[in-house]
Amino acid sequence: MLSRACAAVVATLMTLPLAASARPLRPRFEPSDMELEEPGVVEADLQFGVIQSRGPYRVIVPDIEIDVGVWDNMELDLDWTYSIEQPFDHTVNDNIWVSLKFGLLDLHDQRRGTAWALGVQLGPRLAAAPGASGAGFEALVLVAHERRRAHLVFNAGGVIEPRQRDGDYRPLAFEAGVDFAYDLDDRGVWSVTASFAAVHFVSIDPDQIMMAAGLAWSPRPWLSLSATGLIGFLDGGDRVGILIGYSQKLTPPIARAGR
Repeated sequence: MLSRACAAVVATLMTLPLAASARPLRPRFEPSDMELEEPGVVEADLQFGVIQSRGPYRVIVPDIEIDVGVWDNMELDLDWTYSIEQPFDHTVNDNIWVSLKFGLLDLHDQRRGTAWALGVQLGPRLAAAPGASGAGFEALVLVAHERRRAHLVFNAGGVIEPRQRDGDYRPLAFEAGVDFAYDLDDRGVWSVTASFAAVHFVSIDPDQIMMAAGLAWSPRPWLSLSATGLIGFLDGGDRVGILIGYSQKLTPPIARAGR
């Protein structure tokens, strides 16, 4: 099963004999979408690639997100990034975000081909980054608008990261972003994607502004491949990067039999 395979990948990566960097990494904020998985459906979204920060390069192996449909208007998400940094003898992992995403409002106008949705995503951030201890919390408000082939999601919220042992402080920031996708055909097999993200730190950390754009290919409703390039503009974020994505949905046999 895909979910077991993903769990095995994560467990294996965490046991790799690489030293952890003493330099804390401020993760880039990725605006979330408003898609909610059906109850019992598991989706694994993996990204692999190379990113250059304001200093060294790092290899993403992988950026992993697992979504599990719980109810019609709720899903359980896990988001974590495992990275190896130049000279590739140490890791710079992200903290683990375990969250619940709730759909609060869903309005459709079939005649105009438009829709609006409102949701929230929130949950603890568990210490996994270098020098981190304890837990933090992240919360986002999501406002989605769809007009025929165009899909737009606005994100706004904040994050309190787990405490850093070096300096004994907690990174604290406000986050805002936009996630955009446009289907190039009626079935959404090909689509262009783009996102904008801004992070303002209340703590001593420098701010971030990031933009990303890419192309996605979805030959099946349960399978998607993508290529994304990103660029950063402030000292607190990454400079440039490229990521290759693989996303697959899985309906466990028990859930499938009950539907």
